[in-house]
Amino acid sequence: MTDNYLLNRTIKTYIWLGIVLYVILLSFWKDSFTYYNALNVFTFASYAFLLWTSANRPDEYYTNKRLGWTVFVYSLFFVGLYLMMYVYYDKDTFFFDYTDPYAYAKLDDMLIKNNVSFLDMPEYIEKYTMQYSWGGYDDWGAPISQTIFLKIIPSKFFLFFSQIVLGSIGSLAIFKICRSVMLKEYAYLASLSFSIASYSIYYYSSYRKESIMVFIVIICFWCFYKYLESERSLFFGLALLVSGVLFFFRPPVVVFFWVAMVSYFITKSGDNSKLLIILAIFLIVLGLAYSVILDNVDRYTSGGDVTKGENYEHTTIFGIVVSAIGTLVGPYPQLLQLPVMKMSQIPMYGSGLLLRFLLFFAFWKGFIYSIRNKMEMVIPLYTFVLLEMLGLALVNDGLELRKSMPHFPIVIMAAFWYMSQYDEDADYDIQQTPYYVWSRRLFSVCAIVVFVATIFWNTLRILL
Repeated sequence: MTDNYLLNRTIKTYIWLGIVLYVILLSFWKDSFTYYNALNVFTFASYAFLLWTSANRPDEYYTNKRLGWTVFVYSLFFVGLYLMMYVYYDKDTFFFDYTDPYAYAKLDDMLIKNNVSFLDMPEYIEKYTMQYSWGGYDDWGAPISQTIFLKIIPSKFFLFFSQIVLGSIGSLAIFKICRSVMLKEYAYLASLSFSIASYSIYYYSSYRKESIMVFIVIICFWCFYKYLESERSLFFGLALLVSGVLFFFRPPVVVFFWVAMVSYFITKSGDNSKLLIILAIFLIVLGLAYSVILDNVDRYTSGGDVTKGENYEHTTIFGIVVSAIGTLVGPYPQLLQLPVMKMSQIPMYGSGLLLRFLLFFAFWKGFIYSIRNKMEMVIPLYTFVLLEMLGLALVNDGLELRKSMPHFPIVIMAAFWYMSQYDEDADYDIQQTPYYVWSRRLFSVCAIVVFVATIFWNTLRILL
């Protein structure tokens, strides 16, 4: 067994899958090589190159300084390219998305022009949302947090710059969390692979709330793992306090994080009966969401159109099943903007989502391994992800990327933890045991599934 076997094979498979998929799709749709798609291909190539060249280095290579500056410079460069593309195609920086981002921008302008104080913002935001019948408490976080930066320099470009800075700081927090549970190289690559993924770059350059919301989720986990490391109650209190802010971004995520923390103490105590506490809390959450779930089920079973169909157009039993599976392993990546489709930002997510899709093998293998061996340090990661996955699957909303973003960095951390565990264990078992042989074959099968599913997904909407 070679060193870093699963890590190296994952990166190599990702690179070859990407090359083959882009070549096939570009040759099949000959009119697809536009400025937009050239940028998508370049994003994949640079992302793959950076991951490949960052692997298999000595431990001295993996430093906070290198990680922070790499994420910052890379993100700044590609956000600049994305903004140029937005202006080229749409003459603006909303890039075909005049829904929430446009509303946030108008609301931010109002708050800045009227010089509204921080304490008075909730009142102004509530009046605005009531006047235009738009948004709710879970949309307060965006204008409040965005206005904090815009009060420094009232420019959307400064806001985008600030989101890049938050992404760079978040990468260091991910690195720190991962160092608690995995080898240094894997921790570095886990942080890098999320922080410069194409979907992260997109949100750095958008007016949506996801970039700041994900940063808060990462800080919540950093505070919690800092508490576990230092046993200082201050950090546990900070984890609770910071997580409360998420109520103004996406309320269920707050409860999922609290349950994730509880899962650590239950696993550590070894008292399986306490799992009933988690079940009870989760049932309460489902009870609060009961009306929403019923509305969605009624709409889907009656054959209505998908009102939130970011990644699919028709609702059928087939569509519901595909969506549910995609929630657990994806979302599926759309790699190119095809000429027969309406222009959208979805292909910009593609290269990052392809790696996320491939990581489903390590994520689910890691989940089984962590449960079997009662790995209390990573159980909170899996608990958080599984709760959100289940919630999104219940409302058939898991293929809308922005809904999945809160658990994306956590999925990647969990997947890289298992790769680290697998490769570290393999160092002590150099013989070709049935377990390792079976795992390698299963990974190959999963890679084939990723390839076939991606081809299918990229042509499905054209053929229907």
